[in-house]
Amino acid sequence: MQPHKLLLAALLLAQPCLSSAANLQPNPKPGLWLWLSEENTLVNGRDILQELKEMRQAMMKSLPKDQRTHARAILGDDDPSSKHKCFTPEMAAALTTPEAILAEANQQMPECEFTTQQTSGNSLQFSGQCNDPEGFIGDMHGAVEIVSSTEIKSTFQGTGSYKPPTGMLRDGKDRSDITMENTSVSHWVADDCGTVEPQTAR
Repeated sequence: MQPHKLLLAALLLAQPCLSSAANLQPNPKPGLWLWLSEENTLVNGRDILQELKEMRQAMMKSLPKDQRTHARAILGDDDPSSKHKCFTPEMAAALTTPEAILAEANQQMPECEFTTQQTSGNSLQFSGQCNDPEGFIGDMHGAVEIVSSTEIKSTFQGTGSYKPPTGMLRDGKDRSDITMENTSVSHWVADDCGTVEPQTAR
């Protein structure tokens, strides 16, 4: 699993994943949300996300103009740390539902085991361990807070080892030490999603 996907899936787990846990309150409003994320991922002390971003920018500049649109469609957003998401009423309600989030988490990260503890009516903490021989092995913990029906905050930290793609940041080693930190804030923008289609976090 790639670091950015690991972060995304872990943040999905920042919801009550135990069937006995009560839903978080209040329910987020359906509609258009703006998700802002600050990430710091170090592999053997090197900022891998920044290096990947610079490599991507250099590659895009080297492509002819008529090929850049196709490349962006394959590679995704220019800035993955900021994006709009559209939630239907059902999807917004599921953000606080233990069963729905647990099913999503199990699909996203089958190599990880998590436990969660609800600390109040609107916030909780989670911790877990991953054992993916082809990806991340280590510990993770974080917290999420539904500040209001129009704002959600979450934090995440992970420490362990990571198996980079062949030939990248290996330094002759099979695995590299990795530390990850993520802070994200989501704000409700509008009832109407406009051209943004409802989608899951997959």
